[in-house]
Amino acid sequence: PEFWINPVLTPLTEETISGYEGCLSVEGIRARVSRYARIHVSYLDTNGVEQALDLQGFPAVVAQHECDHLDGILFIDHLSSLKRKRINEQLKKTPES
Repeated sequence: PEFWINPVLTPLTEETISGYEGCLSVEGIRARVSRYARIHVSYLDTNGVEQALDLQGFPAVVAQHECDHLDGILFIDHLSSLKRKRINEQLKKTPES
């Protein structure tokens, strides 16, 4: 496993990838989200040593999705207010397990 401490993501391009995302935080919901196609990640490793890497495609999307969680952002926060409203209504109708 890889551990990133205090990751900082920087877009390397304005090009985006649009794909369906889901998350255990919003179980049963998937929506199309646009993310940067290429990013640079700088972070500290578990020894406190600065590291960096460039990611593109699916790994870049995953990194952006997971790092959003560190800032309290869910993938649905990237959607239009109308789409978020529809999802919230759908979640209210879903019985809790």
